[in-house]
Amino acid sequence: ISKLYLINKKEKVRASKSIFTLFFIIFTLGIMFGLSMIGLTVFIGLDYYNLDLSFITLMVSLFALFNGLSRPLFGFIYDKIKLKYSVILISLITLFISSSYIFFNPSSAFMFVVTIALSWGTVGGWLSMMPIITRDLFGQNNFNRTYGKMYLSYGVAAIIGNLYTSILIDQSISLSIIFIPIMIISILIILSMFVIKIRLAKQ
Repeated sequence: ISKLYLINKKEKVRASKSIFTLFFIIFTLGIMFGLSMIGLTVFIGLDYYNLDLSFITLMVSLFALFNGLSRPLFGFIYDKIKLKYSVILISLITLFISSSYIFFNPSSAFMFVVTIALSWGTVGGWLSMMPIITRDLFGQNNFNRTYGKMYLSYGVAAIIGNLYTSILIDQSISLSIIFIPIMIISILIILSMFVIKIRLAKQ
């Protein structure tokens, strides 16, 4: 992954190849969760919550709206609380969703709407923050070449997410088990934001 990152010599960049690799992985895992939940929306609604297909279909429009609105929302949030805390916030949302299914076994239609809407929203949030984070880490002069390669994480997330959801549906695995790796990944991303020193290309 680190070989994808090439520095423009005209600009002094503080972010290293290891930072590029870290955020490539973070974007991949973060987006993968949201895409997996999008793929599992009907399955979760029918098999886990025993909801009517007509209700789920109606809610999908709401989820899509939430996905769209989350993009300017997270852009605004990023402007206010900057890189580290924006990543921590969106990871906390994922942690809340995964913890809900692991520890509280939600069964109401309200929790279906809340958890799935937030899941769809995380995809929009990550896609909104990805170009801004790439610019802030690697500089404006490096943005064009770096963001194109960073955006590959979305493609990787789509492939992994589809495989993940396909296996889960085929094997009829319990949702509480499905969300254990998601919870662990969310915790690791949050911890990485506290542990790793991140210096922006432009302060």
